[in-house]
Amino acid sequence: MKYDRKIRSLGIVLVLAVLATAGDCAFQRMRENLKNCKFDLDSVQVKEVSFSAIKLGIDVGIENPNPEQVILDQLVFDLYSNDKKLGSGKHNETAVVAPSERKVVNIDFETSLSNVGMGLIQTLQSGRATYRLDGTAYLQTFLGKVPVPFSIEKDLSSR
Repeated sequence: MKYDRKIRSLGIVLVLAVLATAGDCAFQRMRENLKNCKFDLDSVQVKEVSFSAIKLGIDVGIENPNPEQVILDQLVFDLYSNDKKLGSGKHNETAVVAPSERKVVNIDFETSLSNVGMGLIQTLQSGRATYRLDGTAYLQTFLGKVPVPFSIEKDLSSR
């Protein structure tokens, strides 16, 4: 009977080791797939201006060059215009990007007028500005969230 317990225990340990190794490979592959994605700032539009805030619409493009789909669970970022920080934002909706495809995620972003200033309002309305989005994309795995940092910049002055 002791012998049977030892074999069962050894079997359980082996199964767990195999699952952990397979899970680790899948985890690493998913992380690499997300790292291979290219992020770009499609557009920034002024949606609404009030006495205290500005609401922007930010479109972030995600290109997946991988042979497998990529799942993006969260996007956290800081938005800059002409190197002035407008604020921080978050996109909490899951985005699935098919292999060799590009997907655009739409993010509503609100910042205060004190962060923007009157000169920047004119810049945004005229469409002439340099935008930078410094962020981190997250992939949710059974081991927790996997962060993948990125930075994208777009110069609208050349339009």
